[in-house]
Amino acid sequence: MKVQDNTITAADFSPESPVSLPTSLNHSLDQLFQRLQASLHNNQLQLTPELLGFVNGLDNGLDEIFGGISGNLLDGLMLIHQPEIKYFEGDPGQVGEPGQSLSPGEISTHPENIKVRLTGKVEAFKTTGVQLLAEFFLQDNQPNLTLKFQLPTTENEPDAALGLGSFFPEVPVVKAMEFTRPTLILTSGEGLYDPALDANLNRGFNCFGDVEVATSDDQNLRLLGGFLKVQRLGFYAGIAGNRLAPKYLLEAAIHQNMAIMNGKNFKLGYTSSEIAMEISGVLPEPTLGIAQEIVVILRENGQDNHLIFIGGVKGQAESVTGFFTLDATGQSAEGQPATLEPTREWRNPFGIPGLTIRQLSLQLGLTYAFPWIDNIGLHGDLKIGEIDGSVSILVDSNDPDQFVLAGSMDRITLLQMISTLSIPTFVAYNALPSGLRQSFEQIINVALEEVKLNIVPVATQIGAIDFQETGITFAGRLDAWGWNASAFVNVDPEMGITVRANMAAINLGNGILQVSGAQGDAYPQLRLRLGPTTDSELYISASVSLLGITQAVRMEANQSGLRFTVTGKIWNQFRAILVVTTSGMTSSHGFQVLATMEMIC
Repeated sequence: MKVQDNTITAADFSPESPVSLPTSLNHSLDQLFQRLQASLHNNQLQLTPELLGFVNGLDNGLDEIFGGISGNLLDGLMLIHQPEIKYFEGDPGQVGEPGQSLSPGEISTHPENIKVRLTGKVEAFKTTGVQLLAEFFLQDNQPNLTLKFQLPTTENEPDAALGLGSFFPEVPVVKAMEFTRPTLILTSGEGLYDPALDANLNRGFNCFGDVEVATSDDQNLRLLGGFLKVQRLGFYAGIAGNRLAPKYLLEAAIHQNMAIMNGKNFKLGYTSSEIAMEISGVLPEPTLGIAQEIVVILRENGQDNHLIFIGGVKGQAESVTGFFTLDATGQSAEGQPATLEPTREWRNPFGIPGLTIRQLSLQLGLTYAFPWIDNIGLHGDLKIGEIDGSVSILVDSNDPDQFVLAGSMDRITLLQMISTLSIPTFVAYNALPSGLRQSFEQIINVALEEVKLNIVPVATQIGAIDFQETGITFAGRLDAWGWNASAFVNVDPEMGITVRANMAAINLGNGILQVSGAQGDAYPQLRLRLGPTTDSELYISASVSLLGITQAVRMEANQSGLRFTVTGKIWNQFRAILVVTTSGMTSSHGFQVLATMEMIC
């Protein structure tokens, strides 16, 4: 027998000339090396559980350590062709690293780092030419074993496949996984690392490879493919726990920018995804988790508002939900990258001055079928100047360009609403001394209470609800100098302000006090449109009757002119009518006044 650089091959072996090992080596590794030598025959070596049991107890515990599959591997499947046995000094925590060769008789300065390595080719997993690397080492003065299998690839078969269903036919998800270009590692050691895979290893069963997810038979894997927009994923599969209560672990990662929704005005994507799935329980059930960084881009008037969320998706048999919180914001020109600011606040969204959205969260409702995303919701706290409220962003998952911001607040005054028209009006309003501002608010004592707020960048429809007024829309209960009504106020930076108020007719004391619309209107009404790029209009209609004295006012004004009508009645006996008309809002020509008084017969 020839010994060179501590490597022994079957061709070199002669049973009559055994190797003399250094006496400093651990006795159990000495015994193993002798057993492997004695097992070499005809350029082959039969690896059996008895041969691997290089100390008492390990041979009986292999099936437990390797998740119950060692019998499948070792029952006649481990005939090693062209075996090589190596004896060297190396890091016992690293699998497959070259190490430092030791010659027979050489004393190691670190005997705890001595390894015995066996390499060769085997027939396993219904495949010939599988590359095997077996390493035997001590860890915490206990013997340990690592078996690493790599399926061969050829030009005719570049994607060698390994179906885990042959090992775990009853385990959901796992049984449907077929790994291409797989590497299977079984180890009894703790905390090992494979530098070739750049991966940490769990004790027991470890499998690495690519899995087709988009076309998988399993709904969890199809969801990953559909939601993440990928055909295949590089997976890690492992087993934790013990044979009585095993936990099957699946892990994968994607580190690239990927669009999930790519509309013109609404974009949703991710920059990274960390995927973990655990299958456990008496009746094993999968629990899916995806840690992600989500990017939302909302486009308005040629500007992109970038919102960065961090969080994750959790999936179980009944439901799949995602919850994310705001982590950074930024703005850019349309289609350009943004400079991001780490923050939990979205300031001046869509260029609306003084508006801040805090604690913004993103919620995704997912399904196990196409189109995968069932609903999208963004929720947060709203602040306009000194006003607090809440806000949600409603998105149509079938058409992501259809989105609005819908909020609510307790109260907002007319002056505060007008201040949101532009940055100068907002700055001017908030620059007023608080005492003066309060005086103005008391004089113009018009406010909305129990307010519903919509912010609509583009006229749209969500479900059956139309949002046709772009800009900021306030709707709620109007309080104008003590007069209550329902009201609608729209503030558009380009079109101006639109006000509509309706008050239900009032009849108190069987006619003692009556409030209704004037000249045929069913109820008191107020309409106002005022802005830089639209024709201004004003319409007021109201009639008040107290103790038989009635006063009705109707005013219509626009760019074409003004018509102001006051009608009064006393106990239904006398009627007086005053009509004022002009040919234009700012014109002093064509001014007419018509007054009549008559007795009602």
